[in-house]
Amino acid sequence: MLAIDAWHKPLRAGGSSSVHVDLSFREGRLGGDNDDFPFTFRIKLKKALLTIKVESPLKIERKSVARGIPSDEAEYSRIRAVREEAKANASLKGRLSPAAIHLTASGELSSGHEVRQEDQVRVVQHIPRIIASPIPGGQQEYGWELSPGYDEELSGSPWEPVEHPRLSVRSPESSSAIDPIIKVIVTCRLEDIEITDLTPKQSGFTASVREAIFNEINMAAAIQQIKLTLREANLEVGKLDDRFADIILADALSVEE
Repeated sequence: MLAIDAWHKPLRAGGSSSVHVDLSFREGRLGGDNDDFPFTFRIKLKKALLTIKVESPLKIERKSVARGIPSDEAEYSRIRAVREEAKANASLKGRLSPAAIHLTASGELSSGHEVRQEDQVRVVQHIPRIIASPIPGGQQEYGWELSPGYDEELSGSPWEPVEHPRLSVRSPESSSAIDPIIKVIVTCRLEDIEITDLTPKQSGFTASVREAIFNEINMAAAIQQIKLTLREANLEVGKLDDRFADIILADALSVEE
């Protein structure tokens, strides 16, 4: 569902070190590795939160924090408005694409209209695939809410990790015998997990049985399978009985480059 890697420049007394996070989202498929679980299903993320936490005596350099949202608030609002308008248009059949958003933005949306490749590329450059909105979290942490720019779910990478570090940390003037810890955490809420294609492993089910797959009982079973998968990855998992419950999807320590 996601892959993560984190590293930082060497920590030097009194110096500044950049922290880099390589993050990539994709559609996951669960249930196949558990012989006792009767279904397989697909899982996608609609939103997520990346948080970087640093331990004392390290300090976050506030001016170094990556703030990648459009600088013009009006432009940012227009991006979101166009996206919602494109989603609502019946001719899109519930799916978004750079071409569809370009047509919506230009007021030319029609089923028979063709969009040139260069126009699609221009839209992709204008609207990021994943929008990262910075969220201050106190003196020792900073976060970014990740939401789709023009798609229905998170897919791909929100930034180029080498050229665009998330932030920099300042080391104390005197060195310590123990290296401070920089932790990177990815979380989401239960309501931001989309479960689809819940399919029985056994063949021969009738159409009526297949239509009944997405009931509350089977959906609860799928959520428990997610819980088991996260626990096997040594991640903290709550009860998952509240749609606003926070779920830890990845927990990594930044390593020195």
